[in-house]
Amino acid sequence: LAFTVRDILAEDNTIAMNVAHHAYAALNEDSPPMVMQAMSDIFHGQDERAFYSANFPHTERVFTAVFSPDGKNVLTASEDGYVKLWDLNGKELLSLPHEIQVTGAVFSPDGDQILTITRTYVRLWERDGTLTDKDTIPETTTDLKLFSTDGMKIIPAPADGALVTDSLSAISLNAVYSNDRKQFLTITPDSVSSLITVCNARGDSLYSFKCKGTEVNAVFSPDGKSILTASNDYTAKLWDFSNPYLHRFPKQMQAMNTIDYFSETNTYVTASFDSTAKIYDGSGRLIDKLVHGDVVNSAWYSPDGKRIITASLDSTARIWNPKESKVITLRHDHEVTSATFSHDGKFVLTSSLDSTVRVWNLDGKTFHTYAHQGDVITAAFSSDDQRIAAISSDQVMILWNTEGDSIHIFRHPARIYSVAFSNDGNTLLTTCADSLVRRWSAAGELLGEMVHHEKPKIAFYTPDGQHIITGGGKLVKIWDANGTLLDSLIHTENVTSIDVSPDDKEIVTACIDGTAYLWYFNGDLIAEYKKHTGKINYACFVSDGSHVLTASDDGYVMRWRTPRAIFAGLNVEPVYKLSKMELEKYGIR
Repeated sequence: LAFTVRDILAEDNTIAMNVAHHAYAALNEDSPPMVMQAMSDIFHGQDERAFYSANFPHTERVFTAVFSPDGKNVLTASEDGYVKLWDLNGKELLSLPHEIQVTGAVFSPDGDQILTITRTYVRLWERDGTLTDKDTIPETTTDLKLFSTDGMKIIPAPADGALVTDSLSAISLNAVYSNDRKQFLTITPDSVSSLITVCNARGDSLYSFKCKGTEVNAVFSPDGKSILTASNDYTAKLWDFSNPYLHRFPKQMQAMNTIDYFSETNTYVTASFDSTAKIYDGSGRLIDKLVHGDVVNSAWYSPDGKRIITASLDSTARIWNPKESKVITLRHDHEVTSATFSHDGKFVLTSSLDSTVRVWNLDGKTFHTYAHQGDVITAAFSSDDQRIAAISSDQVMILWNTEGDSIHIFRHPARIYSVAFSNDGNTLLTTCADSLVRRWSAAGELLGEMVHHEKPKIAFYTPDGQHIITGGGKLVKIWDANGTLLDSLIHTENVTSIDVSPDDKEIVTACIDGTAYLWYFNGDLIAEYKKHTGKINYACFVSDGSHVLTASDDGYVMRWRTPRAIFAGLNVEPVYKLSKMELEKYGIR
């Protein structure tokens, strides 16, 4: 099935997605990586090739397709001589045969009757297929707008309230409007397909998608959430945009440093080189802008999601309360290199190139200042918030208690890049330019050294505490909690960011080549996220592990689904389902 998917993809991505979905269903998470990669690649190509939710096939060109007034049915007219009535899932309900091609078909305003037109006749039908009236017309007459009905017979000259619908009359115009006039679409054909672009009333582009066929008509559903196309590819198709798929946030002028997500409010916060942090809702709409005086290094939600902490080159960290439009400024004498909330959300920890680490309460009062000899690169709380580890440019890591006392000084032979606590707080990891990752006890004992071979910039324990992940250069390595090497993930470019899914099943890594990679712990590559055009600075999972977020130098933040989430979503989302004949064709049981 996985190989079949690749063959089908060039012709029909929606069918290919369905086959990939069935392939995954056979073995679920034990599916071969090729299945998951195929499913991920097809799903994340929707910005170029959207999925249709229903298919209405004929044997020749489909001239028109319209919705019933209540939006519950579709009516198609075709060159094959048939008008067909369908439900929204693509089930054929009625077929009205004509002796020659049918150039148009529409519903009466109450939806109880159907008017059809051929080169020689216009016909009036009841919804059950009974022919009520028939009239000859001149061969030059092709427009059903010239006819109406009083419920008994065809009326040639429509008066007010005649059979004229926005969807039908708009077919012949350059722009097709939704019933509420809040949206319109345009159709631009090329050599094999047509690009349909949907805009709001101001002309701002909302989304676009390609439809097979060079002669395409399109109309909005009565509620404006779906689009129906009729094409010379022998089909009409229904495209459901009631829940538009989003994976690309609005482009920013400068690089994006970090992104964080808070599930309860379905909002995102980003940090950018343009001196701002921005808050977006789940649809990608900008909610608020948090302005600094220089580059914002990072932006994170508090554990309860009510506040945001930002760190900036402008020598400040700031606590923002967007709901109350309140901001508290935490000042240093030099660039702030890191700023985080404590795990209980009651304090903020900042580090700076002014050689200090500081703990603040949420009102901006300084509790303690910890002095280093060198510039402080970063600082972190232990899981119980009772200790603080900080690394500085003088090649030392210092462990402090929250009373301001130095517990131990950990000296290194070269530059230190990172520090991380174990989940129980009893062990620390440091990465060093001498290519070693060191494990320390909180008492200062060196427990072991892990040789990374390239300069390791990242090291941390997985959420379950069973593994250690190290990253640097083109390598990511997976170790057990005692420092025994289990596997290596080899990249073609330097790795910039690593995160582990909340259930400890997957790893996401990001590279300077603009690609993020999704892996299993056994080293299997299961997805590649390739839409960025610049270095990815940060990649992480959302709290339920269903999506990966990436922030890049190209000014974009993107959201990606994991293969598991794609599979789960396709069970309920409005994507075309294979027919019985198609299931048999592809050997799917």
